[in-house]
Amino acid sequence: MSNELVTTNKVNFERQALETISWLESLPAQIKAVLKDSPKQAVDVIKKIELLEIGAKKAKMSEVMKKAATTRLVLIREVGCYIKEIKPKNGDNSGWVKTMGLTLNESSIYQKFATLEDYHWNYVIGINDSVRGVLRECERYKEIKEIIDGTKLKDKDVKLQEFILSGLSPFMVDVTLKNKKAGKIVEDIDDAGDDVEWGGTHTGMENDDDVEVDDDSAEDAKPLDSSDIAILASNVKDISGYFGNFVTFMDSTVSLTAKDYSEIIKNIKILTTQMNALVASAKRLKDKVV
Repeated sequence: MSNELVTTNKVNFERQALETISWLESLPAQIKAVLKDSPKQAVDVIKKIELLEIGAKKAKMSEVMKKAATTRLVLIREVGCYIKEIKPKNGDNSGWVKTMGLTLNESSIYQKFATLEDYHWNYVIGINDSVRGVLRECERYKEIKEIIDGTKLKDKDVKLQEFILSGLSPFMVDVTLKNKKAGKIVEDIDDAGDDVEWGGTHTGMENDDDVEVDDDSAEDAKPLDSSDIAILASNVKDISGYFGNFVTFMDSTVSLTAKDYSEIIKNIKILTTQMNALVASAKRLKDKVV
């Protein structure tokens, strides 16, 4: 094959890819315009895009594959929002769902996409390009909302949005809220060792017998009173609960993402910092021995 032919094929290939990407970018507006009059057409386009995505993957057309995946998710949500608006409140839904070219399971998935708030959707579509990933985010939203609804927090919607956009897992949200309720510092893991309650300065996994309290901080600290001792006891109880939840979480986890693993490491650092704070404050209890 001549170099000229190879160059020509490459140019044609690149031009085809650019045209496909341009077509995909135009679809959301087109589908939105015809959705109410022809919802089946929208579903047909979604399924064609899925085939295009598979073909692009086999052809190693990564940009086309990425754009196809993202466009498909956007259209699924658009159709899901439409279904939520027009579906009968009661009765058998299988008939009209079938006329759209969907199974009941597909319809359920589309509607789950529609449950995401706009701010959450914009976050999800920026980090994820799979149906499974969006469904995981739907579950994360549901679990975090249940946790926040079970608290006495003010501005729950604001706090929910904050946690969703932080990317924290429900487990870490629960840990964070419990820490803040107990008055502990967990906002910045990197600086936690400098700001731990009671002046604890150790951040490593030292042996209890080897831990030494910083002399300056010990001299400057005020003597512990009964309320301090009560907080200490409360912290011990809380950390014990965190360890129990943490172990259960790890034992029940079959697989996890790199982000989940990062959250686990963060949690271990939190627990380590808190335990060292407890050790440091316990050393200071010597002044109370009579």
